[in-house]
Amino acid sequence: MHPFEAHLFFDVWLGKNARCPIKFPTFARTAEYCAQRVAERQASSDKGPPIDFLDHYIEAKRLNPATVTDNEIIGYLMINILAGADTTAIVTKAIVYHVLSNPAVHSRLRDELDTANLSFPATYNETKDLTYLDAVIREGMRIHPVLGGIVERVVPAGGLNLPDGRVIAPGVLVGMNPWLIHRNKEIYGQDSDAFRPERWLRHAFETQDDYQRRLRRMKDADFSFGSGSRACIGKTFALVEIFKTVATLFHRYNVSFILPGSGSDD
Repeated sequence: MHPFEAHLFFDVWLGKNARCPIKFPTFARTAEYCAQRVAERQASSDKGPPIDFLDHYIEAKRLNPATVTDNEIIGYLMINILAGADTTAIVTKAIVYHVLSNPAVHSRLRDELDTANLSFPATYNETKDLTYLDAVIREGMRIHPVLGGIVERVVPAGGLNLPDGRVIAPGVLVGMNPWLIHRNKEIYGQDSDAFRPERWLRHAFETQDDYQRRLRRMKDADFSFGSGSRACIGKTFALVEIFKTVATLFHRYNVSFILPGSGSDD
């Protein structure tokens, strides 16, 4: 059975079956919450300059009433609230876990953050050019990508020509799994199963050109947010959150694991 056919089957059998106690989650409560916020803001007497996303959405409605209605605004807010919430949290937790599991990484990251003169909370502009922080985040997303399934694409008209000469016919569903690509030893090295942020930095024996070629190859294989024209549209926003959160956490607080049996409840 094709995955799409299976989805329709289970949707009818479970999701739309009045006698079945199993129900798929819906966005009804989120939509209701967003509608309430839109109504409150539009009824507010405070009409100052836009200060948040909702203000900008309402301004877009004023400028383009034929295109942006209250329904569109509610949809925009739902994307803000729902999109990337779980995935961003998952990869952030993975980064924290791997940093704390590697004392040398933790120490080097703390040293870089301590000399960066960060605000509290850290701003993205203060953190985006910190080379080791960038390497830690890239390595965290590589070793624990949030997409656990195949990123699917449909072969376009004309077929897909593979490097070995084979041709995949148009209309065939193809895909790659980030968890496999990110462990490719030909791209990421023989220790690709290990968390090692230094792989994203220039090695002492590398020329700048060799390093840039190696870095480009690793970035091209990075499927943390998908790739190409169908890559995650929230990538930039998610990276801002991750950079700010990781930098602020390890700069401001002395974080460590609680050892089993230590008796600590903190």
